[in-house]
Amino acid sequence: MEIIRKPMFEYGNPDFDRDYIKSGLHDRETQLKEAESLLCAVPSGRKLRMLDLACGIGIHAVYWASQGHEVTAVDISRTFADEGRKYAKEQGVEVKFEVTDIRTLTCRGCFDVVTWIGKSFFDEEMAQTIYGYVADGGLFVTTTTNPEHPRTKERPSEWRIWSQKDGVYLLERHEVDESDGLCHDERIEINPATGQITEKYNVYEPTDRTLEEMLQGAGFAIEHRTLTGELFTGGPDEHRLWLVARKP
Repeated sequence: MEIIRKPMFEYGNPDFDRDYIKSGLHDRETQLKEAESLLCAVPSGRKLRMLDLACGIGIHAVYWASQGHEVTAVDISRTFADEGRKYAKEQGVEVKFEVTDIRTLTCRGCFDVVTWIGKSFFDEEMAQTIYGYVADGGLFVTTTTNPEHPRTKERPSEWRIWSQKDGVYLLERHEVDESDGLCHDERIEINPATGQITEKYNVYEPTDRTLEEMLQGAGFAIEHRTLTGELFTGGPDEHRLWLVARKP
C-alpha cells in the first residue's frame, strides 16, 4: 500500500487555511469572550503595546484594538491575515497584521503584553524567543488548565482510538513524551479500496507543568489568574486559567 505522511495542520497552505475557516473553528463569540477575559487578567489603565502570536483571523487582536490598544498580529497564513484585515476594517479599527513565522520576527523587547492563545507548538527555544519580544516589566499571557479541577483530573494524558467507517479504518493516538513533556497526536487512515495509508501527525504544546518550567527557565516569573482576572491561589473550582508570565 502507498503510505502518505503529512502534518495534521498545514497552516500557510491556502487550501488548508480556507477549509479551516469554513470549518467554523474560528468561533467569533468564544474568541471575543477570551479577548475580553485576557484584558481582565492584565489590567493596566493605560494604552498597551500588544503582540498577538498565531493570531488566526484576528478576532482577539481586533477586539483589543477596539479597546484602545496598539496591536500587532502575526500569523504564518496570508489567508488568515487577509481575513483579519477585512474584519478590522469592518470594525473601524487599526491592527498591524504581519505574515511571517513567529520564530523569525525582527521586533525585540517592544511589547507590554505578548499573547499566544491556542499554542500549536512550544519548546525551550520558543520560550526564549518570546522572552525577547516582551519589554522589561511586560507580560506573556497564554491559556492553561487547573490541575485540581475534576475535568483536568479525569482527562487521560494518553489514549488510542480504533474505529471503522465506510470501509476506512482509523487509528488515533495521543501520547506525552516524558523526555520533553511535548504532546504527540497521530491520525492514521487505512483505505483498502484505494490502497492508501495516510498518516497525519502533530507535535504541539507541552503539558502545563512543562510549559511553566520552560518559561521560568527563560527568565519569567509565573502566576495564574482566573478568567475574571483574580489572582488564582488554588482550589478545584476554576477549570480554565490564564498563565501570566512576567519579565523582570
